[in-house]
Amino acid sequence: MYPILQTLKQTDQPAVLATILEVAGSSYRKQGTSMLFLDDGRQVGILSGGCLETDLAARVPRILQEGEPFLWEYDLRHEEDWNWGQGSGCNGRILVIMEVVDPHMREFLTQANSFLEEGIPVVMAKEFTLDRERKGFGMFPLKKELIQKELTGTWHGECSANLQEWIKIQISAEKPMESGFHRLSAGNASIFTQVWQPRPRLIIWGGGNDAKPLVAFAAAAGFQVIVADWRPDFCHAARFPEAEQCLIGFPAQIVNQLACTSRDFVLLMSHHFQKDQEFLRLLLEQPLQYLGILGSRDRIARVFQSQNVPEYVHAPVGLSIGAEGPEEIAVSILAEMIQKKNTNRR
Repeated sequence: MYPILQTLKQTDQPAVLATILEVAGSSYRKQGTSMLFLDDGRQVGILSGGCLETDLAARVPRILQEGEPFLWEYDLRHEEDWNWGQGSGCNGRILVIMEVVDPHMREFLTQANSFLEEGIPVVMAKEFTLDRERKGFGMFPLKKELIQKELTGTWHGECSANLQEWIKIQISAEKPMESGFHRLSAGNASIFTQVWQPRPRLIIWGGGNDAKPLVAFAAAAGFQVIVADWRPDFCHAARFPEAEQCLIGFPAQIVNQLACTSRDFVLLMSHHFQKDQEFLRLLLEQPLQYLGILGSRDRIARVFQSQNVPEYVHAPVGLSIGAEGPEEIAVSILAEMIQKKNTNRR
């Protein structure tokens, strides 16, 4: 969702937001996935492997002109060209809603982006009648501390008391809210929720040449990448154009600047034994989602000064795919981080 929110932040031209509401069978993307169509023809994100985008794009001018939400069902379960499957044989049925990004929607998406940049997850909620007519939509931060006596968030259109109470209960619950349709126990309505998480932050300690493909791949996969090194020649924007930040300093200086959280991914790959060891000692005191160390098992044992490496530390880092060279190693590391991120989300 981040590229869509950033695009809307940078342009005010007319746009249509397409979102997968339901999936029956298999599909390329899951329910809750969104895609943006701009008036100048640009598209941000994808909903399928190319099966739907052309047809959706053709509907954009009409939707912009009429200004009303539009639902369309695509049945990709057939392999015959005469059906919408167009020979793809994807074996799925997909329900998509297309909505004009009007001033109300743009305001909510802007607020959602602000919360996400502060590290606060948000839920975008849409209320539907039982025959799938959209009644209203809103945005709410998923942080219990923000919920006071009144529901924190904003809503456009009809928002019943039952719906407000349902949202408060869901936000307050210990179980994470999931994207999808939810039937309200009272009233003739259902609610569709999209849960958006802040971008995970990846901190790479070491700006060697082998860090270049990892920075590029991780940024493309949606990570907010920070490169840190004590050598100015190894750590600057021209060397890592995809990185959000390049921090120069010794381990204690860098760790003090980072203010690590349990959402962070950290990778040690400076190839400098003492600096890695010092950085690791400081990191073991921090709450992290992922900590990886590049190097052989023998080197990692020496870094820890023990054969007993904590279980939560990924060392040697990366999935075991027989990777060789910076690019393949970067793929193995990124795959392991994505696996960790998506496992924790469930």
